[in-house]
Amino acid sequence: ALQVYGSIQDQSTRVTVSICNSLLGCLVKNGRSDSTFKLYDEMIRGGLSPDLFTYSTLLSGCMKLKHGYAKAMELINELNSRGLQMDSVIYGTLLAICASHNYCEEAEAYFKKLKDEGHSPNLFHYSSLLNAYSVNSYYEKAELLMKDLRSSGLTPNKVILITLLKVYSKGGLFEKAKELLTELEASGFAQDEMAYCILIDALAKGGKIWEATMVFNEMKGKGVKSDGYAFSIMISALHRGGYREEAKKLAKEFEDQNATYDLVMLNTSLRAYCNTYDTESVMRMLKKMDELNISPDDITFNTLIRYFCKAKVYHLAYKTIVDMHTKGHQLNE
Repeated sequence: ALQVYGSIQDQSTRVTVSICNSLLGCLVKNGRSDSTFKLYDEMIRGGLSPDLFTYSTLLSGCMKLKHGYAKAMELINELNSRGLQMDSVIYGTLLAICASHNYCEEAEAYFKKLKDEGHSPNLFHYSSLLNAYSVNSYYEKAELLMKDLRSSGLTPNKVILITLLKVYSKGGLFEKAKELLTELEASGFAQDEMAYCILIDALAKGGKIWEATMVFNEMKGKGVKSDGYAFSIMISALHRGGYREEAKKLAKEFEDQNATYDLVMLNTSLRAYCNTYDTESVMRMLKKMDELNISPDDITFNTLIRYFCKAKVYHLAYKTIVDMHTKGHQLNE
């Protein structure tokens, strides 16, 4: 897309708003936010007159920027200075930006302004504000928002209910979370592992490891397919709790049932095997990493180095350190 745009010679065509919007949207969708804003600045200097769709696209690019909220405010000020009025799409994106950068009060203010200007919030607006509440476990505000949602005639969807589950779980309201999980199951919204993982993770981090294990076993008993996320949470929780043999057993269970791994699951299993000095399984994981063409990260290298040193296999520890430095990683203190 950039090559095609670069080949356009006519300046008036280069700053046609539909062409610019398409290219900026392509860059945002591919995660190239920095390039998006640099190109936008060039387009402005070239004579582009942005429209609401331009700003909506650029705001979407703020979502994952480190200082995304500040950049979003610059764009909103620019939008206002050009005499444009924010629509419900712009408000929805702003709410999502506030949620992703933990600006809860600002999200509430934009939600109120949205309604004050005569717009009807949709499920995306509600889910974004609910997500903002989930960051700090504002469950009372979340429940009031749910009442407002239902009174507006909307029906909560899977995203809304799972976000509410996150609010309850992070807030330690485990009984409410379990009731909501039952509701998700009855609605057919718990056919993948995500809802279970939210509750399992919260229970484990709250020191309720055996309750987490019960939910995990219930999930498996209901035939819910795990891509490794639930296993990773449980193996890590068992390891933190000192249940290393149980962690190893669970890592082996996943290995027996799955041919594919991602880096997170591989590191989790590797740590479980290293902490029980299961050299055969450690080597099997390294072989699997090569077969699946997974590149090790800092966690992988440091896990292996600690293991080789404790096992007094110093030549392998040294070889791993050399390999680590060659690939641009640093040894932990």
